Amino acid sequence: MRHYTIEQLKDKALYYISYRIRSKAEVLKKLLSLNAKPEEITLILDELSELGLINDEKLIPSFIRQYIEVKNFPLSKVKSELRRVGFESYLIQDSLEKYLTEEDYSEDTQALIVLRQKYRSLLPEDQKVISFLARKGFNYGIAKKALEVFKNSAHE
Repeated sequence: MRHYTIEQLKDKALYYISYRIRSKAEVLKKLLSLNAKPEEITLILDELSELGLINDEKLIPSFIRQYIEVKNFPLSKVKSELRRVGFESYLIQDSLEKYLTEEDYSEDTQALIVLRQKYRSLLPEDQKVISFLARKGFNYGIAKKALEVFKNSAHE
């Protein structure tokens, strides 16, 4: 089991965050995988935070926008992805509430966008469409409603 010096650990942490923005939890996990001691981890995380290189409060809004606006995830999947990345629950809740008050978000609209991207005009049978939306993370009620709106807009 190899042990790195504090400088080597800092260099590895800097390299790890250099090619993609990382959450504090991701950097922590990386340092743990390098067998860093708890006091070394604390020192490095504090230093990176002071330098503004890791800041979950500033990072989480961009993750939320990416998951909702680019990937068209429903809220349930956004929350699970944010937890997977390692954001704290209170931060997820606060940031989502802020996003939802600032943006015009509707999970019904989100499901309809996903349907329109997948099926331009021709729809397979209803159950396949509902199953598709369920795999994307939408609940049955929202999937059914989006399907009905999509069918009605296709006939207009």
